[in-house]
Formats: sequence, C-alpha cells, structure tokens
Amino acid sequence: LKHLPVDYLKIDGSFVKDMLDDRIDRAMVEMIHHIGKVTGKRTIAEFVESEGILDALKAIGVDYAQGYAIALPQPFDATTVLRGNRSERDATADGWETLARTLRRKAS
Repeated sequence: LKHLPVDYLKIDGSFVKDMLDDRIDRAMVEMIHHIGKVTGKRTIAEFVESEGILDALKAIGVDYAQGYAIALPQPFDATTVLRGNRSERDATADGWETLARTLRRKAS
C-alpha cells in the first residue's frame, strides 16, 4: 500500500455500514483513514446509508462519501452532468449533502 501509485483509498462498505454499532468496524474506518492521511492519500467511504454514518465519517475526517444517504445511484449521463457543474472542492461530504438535498427536492 505504501508504494502503490494511487491517490485514494476506498473504505469498504462492509466496515462503514455497521460502524455506528460495531466498535471494530469503526476502528477499521478510522485506521484506514489514518493510513490514507499519513501516506498523503484521500479517503472515500462507500455504503453511507444514514445521516448518522455521514456525521461519523465527517467527525473522523473522511474526505469523500458515497451511498444512499447522499444520493440515489444516477445514470452515467446524469452523474457526468452533475460532476461537470461542480469543482473538486464541492465533492466533499458537505457539497454532496447539498446536492442530495437538491435531488430529493426535485424527486418530491
């Protein structure tokens, strides 16, 4: 891992989905993020299905998140359009929360 030419570490959803109830899963998320931080890599958490999980990931400092708490899966074309209108700094958890609220309002 130390020598892999990657910019991101993706935190598997099997740790993320139960991190609020399982202290070992939370510790795994924290340690993967810490390793990413120490090695200069950004972290992405998948399987973010609740606001509670999103809040916990923010508190840990995870850089990016994906899952149903943020937005429903989008067709490739829609994702491309959304990404095209946002800078990288807007792709943080806060930026995605804003996007998720907008998408929910439009779906209602």
